[in-house]
Formats: sequence, structure tokens, C-alpha cells
Amino acid sequence: MKYKSLYELNNYISRQLRMALPSPIWVTAEVSSVSHNASGHCYLELVEKSVQNDNIIARQRATIWASRYNEIHSRFVNVTDSELKAGISILFCCEVQFHEVYGMSVNIIDIDPVFTVGDIQRRKLEIIKRLTEEGLIKLNSLRPLPILPKNIAVISSNTAAGYGDFVHQLYDNNYGFAYNVTLFRSSMQGDNTETDIIAALKQIQSRMDEFDIVVMIRGGGSTTDLQAFDSEAIAREIALFPLPVIVGIGHLRDNTILDLVAARSVKTPTAAAEFILNLSLSALNTLTSLENRFSNAVTTRMVNENAKIGNLSLSIASSVNGFLVRKESMLAEYYRLLPRLSSAYLDNILSKLNVLETKVNLLNPMNLLQKGYTLTSQGGKIITSASQIVENIPMKSTFFDGEVISTPIQVDKHIQ
Repeated sequence: MKYKSLYELNNYISRQLRMALPSPIWVTAEVSSVSHNASGHCYLELVEKSVQNDNIIARQRATIWASRYNEIHSRFVNVTDSELKAGISILFCCEVQFHEVYGMSVNIIDIDPVFTVGDIQRRKLEIIKRLTEEGLIKLNSLRPLPILPKNIAVISSNTAAGYGDFVHQLYDNNYGFAYNVTLFRSSMQGDNTETDIIAALKQIQSRMDEFDIVVMIRGGGSTTDLQAFDSEAIAREIALFPLPVIVGIGHLRDNTILDLVAARSVKTPTAAAEFILNLSLSALNTLTSLENRFSNAVTTRMVNENAKIGNLSLSIASSVNGFLVRKESMLAEYYRLLPRLSSAYLDNILSKLNVLETKVNLLNPMNLLQKGYTLTSQGGKIITSASQIVENIPMKSTFFDGEVISTPIQVDKHIQ
């Protein structure tokens, strides 16, 4: 039975590997972890994930020796504005060796930083595309901004200079506006940033009736520090958040994904404070304008009404004067005609009285008695017809010069 010793096996593998990979090769991978030792060497764990389910399909440890690390690291940071850290993809040139004692090693001798920049941008564009297709990019911007913001929820680190600048700008404003600022603490850089910010947003949402607006702020930093603000998970939380979110994360370069999904994006925490002050100032100017318009409208109305009253007074005075003049003229005419009208009236009355007196005299019973007529009564009632006479009852006949009492014994009522 023929066999090889372990050394022979490892030596065979080493020789085969040198023949298969006689020169350095370029490889792409995602950095899973990074560590350093006191000697200045950098150790990386590299992985490749499945496109279908994000499962790890390959894993390898790699080393950047101290002799090359400073040069590689310096160039990488200058181009990407980012440290070598977990979660980024790199294109690296490496030598693959197999040592009989130490086994296989992957020694990185160069890294192309441009690839990493492109990969970060590619991932960012993919996230933006997904959010756009789902209608989330502009969703939070549709939330109405408060007309007069007063209660403000702030997501920031309590030790960040940006938070201090924000609070100072609000509280020491020149307009006398008063604000209530509540801080929800969160890491604003590093591995915990995404988890902390999402937790802070959920806390605010559970108390959303207490706040008018949400502000997310931090001071300036490198592109690496700002990579957390390209988080798809945070972007979704902000897009669907029930209050308007203002993002001011202290950067002057390209917008982050959070800048795109927030209701408003400003460059710095101070600018975020100025934005809120401007909302209050706009409300104040609107109120002042309305007050001036109301005051002017009232003044104009009073002037117009006073003018109407003045014109009405003049019209009334003129009408009264005309009325009095006309009545005075009529009275003068009546006074002039009164004697003549009174005399004619009295003459007419006297004439009527004379006619009535004549008629009365003619109807006087005494005048009729003087002409030979008599007035007969029985039982106190005037007798005008024979049918009214009752037999055997005394009756009185009145003549011009006396009266006769008689008792009718028989009354013939059929004399024609």
C-alpha cells in the first residue's frame, strides 16, 4: 500500500496551488468582519452571499500585512471616504499560498477603492428604485407640515454637537417663540445606528399625539459615518411615519436615501432649527397680515359708514326743511282762506237750520189742531184707527182749545 506523509500531502497541495495560481489574482467579496493586532496586521473575514436568498455560499479569512496595510488603508479612505468595515464589498488583489505547517493563506496586496464606491452607489440606487416603485419616496412629504410647530421630537445623540446647536438655535431665537423639545437618544454612527433610529421612531409613534414634527439630526462626518442613513429599513420607517420627518444630518455632499424619503431635508442641525423657526415666522407673518387686513377693513367700513350717516343726515335735514316749508306754505294759505271759508260755512249751516225749523213747525201738532184736527187717545195710547178703539173704555179727544172725555158704546169699524 503506497501512501504519503502529511508533509508530502501539504507540499503537493502547495506546489499544485502555485502552478494553478502562479501570480496574484483579483477577487470580489463582502467584508464580514475586520480586526487588527498590535503589530499592525489587518485580518478580514470575507464572504459571498447567494443572490437568491442572501445565504453565505463561500467564506475565507484574509490578511493584509502591516507592511502594506497603511498604504492600502490610506488610499481606500481617501477615495471612498470610508473605513474598511463589515458590510462593504471590495475588489482585492491577493496571493494564495499554502504552507505545510500553517495551511492556506490569502494575502491581500491591493484593494481597488473605486469598486467599493461603485458597489455602494449600486446598492443605493437599487434601494431607491425599490422605494420609488412602491411609492414610498415622496410619501412622508405629503404629511402636512404644522402651521405653528411647538412640540418637537428629536432623534439624535445627546452628546452630539449638532444636537446642542439645534436646541440653542431654537431656544435662543429672536422672535420669542417657545418650543418643547423631547430627545430620543440614538447612535448616529456605527453598527447600532439603524437599530437605534428605528427604535426611536417606534417610541415617538407610540406617543405621536404629543408631537407636531420629528427631527433627525447629527453633526458632520465622513461618508462612512453617513452610510447608515442609506438604510432601506430606516427609509421605510420614515416613509410610512404618521408625522412629517425633517432630516438634518450634517453633510454637504450627495443626498442620502433618508434625505429622499423625509418630508424635508436640510444640510445641518442648525438649518433644521431654522426651518422650524421659519414655519413659526411664516405663521406669525400670516397672522399679522390678517390682523392688518382686518384692521384696515374695519377702518374702511367705519369711514364708509360715517360718510353714509353724514350723507343721510344731510338728506334728512334737507327733506325736513322742505317738508316744513311746504307745510308752512299750506298753513299760510289756510289762514288766508279761513275767514271766507268760515263765513260761507256758517251761512250754509244757518240756511239748513232755517229749513229744518220750517219743517219742525209744519210737523208741530198744535198747528194741526188749529186747523180743526183732534188727537184721540185711549189708555194712554194715541188712536190713529177705529180698529184700535176698545168699546166701553173711556177715551180722550184733544182739541185746539180743550179736551173731551167720552166712552164709546159701539164702534163701527167698516165705514168707508
